[in-house]
Amino acid sequence: MIRLFLVDSDARLARWKEELSGNTEIELAGETSSIREFLSLAERGRPHVVLLGLPTSEEEAHSILETLKPLQFAPGLIVAAREGDPDAIRSVIRRGNDPQAVVRVRENDPESIRSVIRLQAKDFLPSDCQPGDLAASVARVYAIVNRDNRDRTGILLALWGCRGGAGTTSLALSLAGTARRTGLRAVVVDGDIALGDSAFLMNTRPSLTWVDWAKDKSGGENDIRRYLVMTEEGFPILSAPKSPTQSELVKPEAVGEALDLLAKSHDLVIVDLHRVFDEVTLHVAEKAQRLWLVTDPSLSGVKNISLLWNLLDQLRLAHDERASVINRVNKGNAQTASKLASMYRAVAIVPEEPNLNRAWDSGQTPVRAMPRSPFVKGVETLLGHLFPEPSGKKGIEKR
Repeated sequence: MIRLFLVDSDARLARWKEELSGNTEIELAGETSSIREFLSLAERGRPHVVLLGLPTSEEEAHSILETLKPLQFAPGLIVAAREGDPDAIRSVIRRGNDPQAVVRVRENDPESIRSVIRLQAKDFLPSDCQPGDLAASVARVYAIVNRDNRDRTGILLALWGCRGGAGTTSLALSLAGTARRTGLRAVVVDGDIALGDSAFLMNTRPSLTWVDWAKDKSGGENDIRRYLVMTEEGFPILSAPKSPTQSELVKPEAVGEALDLLAKSHDLVIVDLHRVFDEVTLHVAEKAQRLWLVTDPSLSGVKNISLLWNLLDQLRLAHDERASVINRVNKGNAQTASKLASMYRAVAIVPEEPNLNRAWDSGQTPVRAMPRSPFVKGVETLLGHLFPEPSGKKGIEKR
């Protein structure tokens, strides 16, 4: 079933619903004539395709795009142009967040059609399309999106904190924020099923969590996007349950399937693992392509990374990379940090940020709150290690 969300004037909403009436393959996930209402409604409906009525001014088009930016989960965009203004069509498609677009244009407007082709839209419909044409185009875009998702395989990165206070969650969220700013699709998965606080730090209130996914998956659900909560910085989080007592409902199989699905629709899947040994943690550690142990140069940090590293040696888990991140480094512990980096193949030594809590108190990552801090530069080094090619979505853009 394809979930479709309609955004346009009341009159055109009625027309579109009439066109789609009786179609058993398309489910109406929501409708509104207000762009402001769209974001909150779409978060609940999680549509596969959005049918968007295009405004007639450049300013309105830009406003809509700013609204659409956080909807990283929305894979298909149909832009329906009113009479005239091909520049607005061009604006939405050119600036849109990776749209798979079906554009309704006037058949006798060659400039609009040329712009659709030039901007690599997936399809277009003439304004006088026949009944059934809209449904066929929705199905066509959905098929294109599914094909693209099947072809995509993102990096699955597990950050395993060696001790409480090592800063694993801060690194995970900051890495996702940095990735998003460079055009990469990143998602944070809270691997602390019982007590994870990734969503809390980002000041988001998830309506669905790990527990909902685990329950619904057993009933045949396979759209993981519905269970993500979007942050203001444009990356989603798969959140820990609202109560620690619910954690036992989340089994390793459900976690593994969620990670597989997320890797098909994101460039980078970041799992924030806690330091407790349980089935879920070990399953993620085994599944991850890259496993980074996060520690700091404290006594417990030195002890615990040694224990974890030796355990992984014994388990003989196969990874593309096993490495470490030495976090919270300052002048007083720099020598210890250097030794740890050498012993445990560190991908980066990240400086301590004394004002880190100030960023989290405002519900922001340090990437947004203090973009020039040495901590953020350290996080950028981590991202550069993952995506070394500075081109398009495969590397870090120069700022």
